[in-house]
Amino acid sequence: AREDIVPDQAVLNISLVSRNVSLQEAKQANDKLADKIVAITREFEIPKNDIATSNLYVSPEYNYPNGKQRMIGYIVNRSLRITMKKLDVHELLLSKVVEAGVDQVSGVEFGLADPESHMAKVRAKAFENAKARAELLAKTAGVTLGKPISISLGGAQPPVMPMPMMKMSMDMRGGAEAASVAPSLPGMSTLSETVSVTFEIQ
Repeated sequence: AREDIVPDQAVLNISLVSRNVSLQEAKQANDKLADKIVAITREFEIPKNDIATSNLYVSPEYNYPNGKQRMIGYIVNRSLRITMKKLDVHELLLSKVVEAGVDQVSGVEFGLADPESHMAKVRAKAFENAKARAELLAKTAGVTLGKPISISLGGAQPPVMPMPMMKMSMDMRGGAEAASVAPSLPGMSTLSETVSVTFEIQ
């Protein structure tokens, strides 16, 4: 059975990148940018629990003049995952994030906050489909369908979610020259499940 369901949340994945010859200053710049992003999410009434740091990397940065390695500073890279329960704010939030100086945006993922509750309905629908087909076969064979004696799930497929991406043009310095956010519509999320049922026949 398959079921198309309107997504009820959007997730924005971004990376905050800061560079400096001083590790402390690179970290401070990254913290300030993170504070800006949190302030923006407050404008959209996004709870703090819906903003998560998935990764934080600190690494030295090198260049190679004349083939020789030379350390030129540090890079601080923090990944943030912002979950939006109101789908109508995602494009405006994305624009404000870019205006704040974030130039690494992985994209917006639409999905379901509680896919398991929807899967229960899909499984019930799959069982009813199996039963209807068995009844048709039993009628064709001239027998009566009895009670189910075994039921097995074939394995749910991961929900298929639309994922519009943000495209950015970069200048030679690696900064955001312009950001283009194509209109992104949630579309439909598809859930599917296979149920195998064995019935008695009379």
